[in-house]
Order: sequence, then structure tokens, then C-alpha cells
Amino acid sequence: MTAVVGLQALLFQDGGLVVLGINLLNMSIMSVLAGYGAYWVFRKLGTSFKHLMIGGFIAAWVSVVIAAASTALMLGMSGTTPLALALPAMVGVHMLIGIGEGLITVFALSFIRTARPALLQAPADTSASGMPAAQTIAPAVKSMGLRWWVLGYVIAVAVTLLAPLASGSPDGLERVAGDYGFIERAQDAPYALIADYVVPGIQNETLATILAGVIGVTVVYVLVAGGIYGLFTLCRHRRRESLAHE
Repeated sequence: MTAVVGLQALLFQDGGLVVLGINLLNMSIMSVLAGYGAYWVFRKLGTSFKHLMIGGFIAAWVSVVIAAASTALMLGMSGTTPLALALPAMVGVHMLIGIGEGLITVFALSFIRTARPALLQAPADTSASGMPAAQTIAPAVKSMGLRWWVLGYVIAVAVTLLAPLASGSPDGLERVAGDYGFIERAQDAPYALIADYVVPGIQNETLATILAGVIGVTVVYVLVAGGIYGLFTLCRHRRRESLAHE
């Protein structure tokens, strides 16, 4: 999420540079903690596939609503708009958006269960080799193999072909900002790379939008792959140090 939000601000000039830290707090920390908390509580009721699907839907919905509520709180504290207006407006819109996010999460979990069910199995506190569970995550992801990484990338790029069909309507925050008259306070970014998800210099807007999506997907993939590789390397190094001291 951090990679996506940061990329939107830095590459596509979407979301704002000044408020990048706040956006990361709301979308990468608040939403993740709230979603995980909701999922953890629900999963106490059962561990079946049905519980996984329902828990995933609830977690996604809660994460969106909490992030919206946190954003509304910050809008009120900053004096941008009264909290009494921002909170019900933001939460109301994102309660509907959260339904879509929940359905997407259910689809993703179903796909993962079909393709790599082992990724949905909670690791034990300690692996058979004595390695802490946290240190087994990176090797488990790495074991997926190159073909799954390539397949995931191909699917993500294929989805970008639908980018021109995306709705041009404002998102939740932009809609609230327009309805309550504080959208005029927004400032343009000091530079423009691929502003508004359209690659500059290409006359065909549809092609320019698709290329922007491909660039975004590729950059995120590189960042995520690099992060996983770094985590794997760190875990392997710590494992060697642990064995050396035994």
C-alpha cells in the first residue's frame, strides 16, 4: 500500500506531496491495523474457508471506513472543514466504496486459494527447523517460483487495458471536497511526470492511459520484488548467524 500511495503522489501527481505522510498514515497504517484487527477478531469464530471469505470481506470494508473516518478527523482538526460535516460525508461515501473493496478481496482470496493455498495457511510460532515464523515468510513467498510472479505481472498488465473504461467521476474524498467547497484549496504539484495517469507526448489518450498503467504496475512490481528479496536476504543472514552461534 505504501508503494502504491507513494507512487501515485510522486509519479502520477495524484494525492498530493504535502499530505503524502498523512495519506500513508491513513491508508498504509490505520487501514491495515483496523482491517487486520477486524479479521483477527472474526477468525476467532472459525477457520473454515467460509470464515476466511467473510473475514476478508469485513476486514476490507472496515479498513476503508476507518481510513475515511481518520481522514475526516484530520480535515476537521486542520480547520479545512468542520468535523460535523466531514465525518458523516466521508464515512457515508466510503461505506459504499468498502463494499466494492470487500468483493475484490474475496475474489483475490479465492484466486490465491486456488493457485497457492499454502499462502493462506497461518504459520506456527516456530517452524520445524527452529526458525521463527516471521523468518519463514520471505522464503515461502520466494518459493512461489518465477512463473507465478510472471503470471501475476501479466494479469496486472492485462487489467491496465481496462483503464480507459474507468469512471471519470471523482473519488470519495474529491467528491466530498467538491460538495463542501474546499476543493479550491488544493494546489498543483511543483512538477509533472505522468499527471492524471496520462503519459505525455502521446496523442492517443487511450493508449497514453494504458501505458501509464503499465508503467505504474511495473514500478510497483519492482519495488515489491525488491522488498521481498531484501527481506529474504536479511532472514537468511540472520539464520546463518543463529546457526553459527549454536
